[in-house]
Amino acid sequence: PSVLPLTDRVVKCTRGAAAIDGGQTWNNIYSGIGNFQKVHFTDSLHGFLSKYSGLFIMISTDGGITWIDKSTPSEIYDFHFIDSLRGWIATDSGIFFTDDGLNTFNLQYDGPIYSLSFIDDSHGFAAYPNLFLGTDQTSLINNISAPKNEIHQIDIYPNPSKGIIHIHAPDNFSEVIISDIVGKTIFQQQFRSNDETIFLPEYFSGIYFIKIYFEEQVICNKIILAK
Repeated sequence: PSVLPLTDRVVKCTRGAAAIDGGQTWNNIYSGIGNFQKVHFTDSLHGFLSKYSGLFIMISTDGGITWIDKSTPSEIYDFHFIDSLRGWIATDSGIFFTDDGLNTFNLQYDGPIYSLSFIDDSHGFAAYPNLFLGTDQTSLINNISAPKNEIHQIDIYPNPSKGIIHIHAPDNFSEVIISDIVGKTIFQQQFRSNDETIFLPEYFSGIYFIKIYFEEQVICNKIILAK
């Protein structure tokens, strides 16, 4: 993966608000820059802020009082950080991972991504029209569902389900793994088929993630158990 050295500059606080009472009241923070897209704090001091169609992420180390502007490799659509140093950004040219507070970036996926989300420091998902990606590693996104057109025809039904899930695909798949929302595997089985039924009668209602492994691809999807 490519590593891009980046520069930064100090800027004034952006227009925003902070709460210390669970959101009952908010204190304004002012600056001359606006049109913000997303804000995320990993703790009470370290925060990240992006603009619509921006080419930088602003970081704070003092609870949002002051901000530093960090350049990024491309236009930002979304981001997620697991601490003050490590995080991912989704851009119009791909997914980038940083482990040094946005000073350098490793390109992990080459292609535009609109949104991404991680449920812990390893398990994450990203999306773009007609594309859904998944990873189970922190520093590499290599379990990717970048499906061919025929793989888009895969059927997972019913969804929501009461505990019985049918999977039908145009090609044989080799393995199915289902995990809960915190990443714990609740089902794992190998197959050599394009049509299978999975029974999950003992699990609670909620959101789960299913990964279906093909020879060269992994399809990730969300399933809902509603009992």
